[in-house]
Amino acid sequence: MASIIAVSIIAYLPAIDNFFISDDFDLFAVIEAAEKSPRWFFETTTEFFRLMSFIYFGVCYWLFGLSPQPYYWAGIALHAIVSVLVYFLVKELTRSSPGAWVAGLFFAAFERHQEAVMWISAANETILALNCLVFLLLWRLAAERKSTCYLIMAHAMFAVALFSKEAAVILVPMAVLQLLLAGYSFRAVLRKSSTLVVMLCAFGLLWLGVAQRNAFVTRGYYMFGWQFVAVYLRSLVRLTAQIIPIGAAWVITRYLQRRRNDSQISESRLKTSPVSLRNATIFFSAFLVLAIVPYSFLTYLNHIPSRNTYLSSIGLAGLIGILVTSLYARMTTEWSRRVGILSFCGIVIGNIGYIWWKKDPQFQRRAAPTHELIEILNAHGNQQLPIHVCQFPLDPWVFSETVMRFTSFDTSEVVLSANCDAPGGTMMRWDERTSTYNTNFRESPAD
Repeated sequence: MASIIAVSIIAYLPAIDNFFISDDFDLFAVIEAAEKSPRWFFETTTEFFRLMSFIYFGVCYWLFGLSPQPYYWAGIALHAIVSVLVYFLVKELTRSSPGAWVAGLFFAAFERHQEAVMWISAANETILALNCLVFLLLWRLAAERKSTCYLIMAHAMFAVALFSKEAAVILVPMAVLQLLLAGYSFRAVLRKSSTLVVMLCAFGLLWLGVAQRNAFVTRGYYMFGWQFVAVYLRSLVRLTAQIIPIGAAWVITRYLQRRRNDSQISESRLKTSPVSLRNATIFFSAFLVLAIVPYSFLTYLNHIPSRNTYLSSIGLAGLIGILVTSLYARMTTEWSRRVGILSFCGIVIGNIGYIWWKKDPQFQRRAAPTHELIEILNAHGNQQLPIHVCQFPLDPWVFSETVMRFTSFDTSEVVLSANCDAPGGTMMRWDERTSTYNTNFRESPAD
């Protein structure tokens, strides 16, 4: 587990010195509004269904204020916890510690869901995944030990997950599948999961009842339509790209194994039941394909954003853990085993390298319009007013929050301007090519 935590930290270490990005600035206003009137969450439908995330953001705001670095450390800590929980879930279902370790390590380093860790506002995805994993572990313990205590705790965690983000609805079919794979009869599964179904129906009725006040619905960000099919398929292909070479290697070795008639030897090396592996493969495959569904109704992209793949990556990590350990068990020579270990290490290092050298610079560029604005304004405290800022690439409310919270200027002194040649004062023009501002600052005369 220590190695999983270490990889979680190493993979996202470059994010520590990043600044707040776009929607992050809205969090401050949301938390302050909720502090003044807790009813605000119930009146603002979009935030209400992410209540647990805003409790997390509220605690962070209370502890860290306007310093971005601790927020990123908190996000990395959440990711490390989720990665460890992935290890425990895979171990529970496969009864294989090596497979669980591979799954946890891959999840910790996987670059596809990096936005959930490297963007402060996207922490609701890590919180959702954490709560979903805790529920699944408690649900399994309740079924194995026939414990009422674990069952009550599992139901409580299901409620918490539902109000982390709506994608938690997939937990009901996953809980049902978990019981079926454990050998329960269909009637017993219906009886044990009936309360979850009732909770899900109540949640669904609540969601539909306030849908006319949900910004994601009223603004057309999410809707039923044929775009679902294209978004879903494209997202699934993007997400599973790294499993293709592993799966191909597994098929080839399976074919060679059958030709050599040494299947019993490889199964003994797995040190786990083939039935457990089969059931775990079914479970994680279902998790992978179902967890994408709630996000695939979006209309503003032809694939789901990287942050929204965080939950479904759990299923992918579980499958990779199973495939890699199965491959290793079929390797009969020391040379082939070394190649297998090095190949997996290469996958992990490759993912980390992609985050470091490709993704982190992208997040720095996303933060540049506000970060550069703050640094320039605070470094030149005696400019001739007003200061006109033109070609600002983000929403005006981000600009207002930036000036108000991070500089000594008033929003009447630093204003957005549609005309880059506005007369009087000074001018700051955003240059997309250089990710900085061109300025013509003129110092005000001394009093």
